[in-house]
Amino acid sequence: MTREWETLLPVLVHIQTNPGEDLSLAALGSKAGLSPVHFQRTFKSLVGESPKGYTQRLRLERAAFRLVVQEATVLDIALECGFQNDETFTRAFRRKYRTFPQTYRQWVRDQATVGSEAESALLEAPFGTSATKVVTLRPMHVAFVRHVGP
Repeated sequence: MTREWETLLPVLVHIQTNPGEDLSLAALGSKAGLSPVHFQRTFKSLVGESPKGYTQRLRLERAAFRLVVQEATVLDIALECGFQNDETFTRAFRRKYRTFPQTYRQWVRDQATVGSEAESALLEAPFGTSATKVVTLRPMHVAFVRHVGP
């Protein structure tokens, strides 16, 4: 593992575990022991997105999950996920997901209801497994893996 990753890994863990805290560039740079400018440059080159973009994405993904599994109000979820108020959260959520948080919550719950009816029909239908191919990859250090899709 390179020295930059050793410096950055505790910050990535901190961001993941404390989304409601101050995650400003100055605070994160201080945690890494780097100047804000150097921290931003290093973070962007290693992670592939800016610290602000990364923290915003994680907060929105956490909020989207909580909207589905919790009965809390949108304001409570916004505050838990580190947003200053529900207006800021709603704007950011709409920019990313192209819908309002309340609409998203209802849509996902409606899909779950439709999905349970479809699941029972699938259980009766015959189906097979897809072909599986095992590929050996070179050894590498992995801090986080983001999975998207089925």
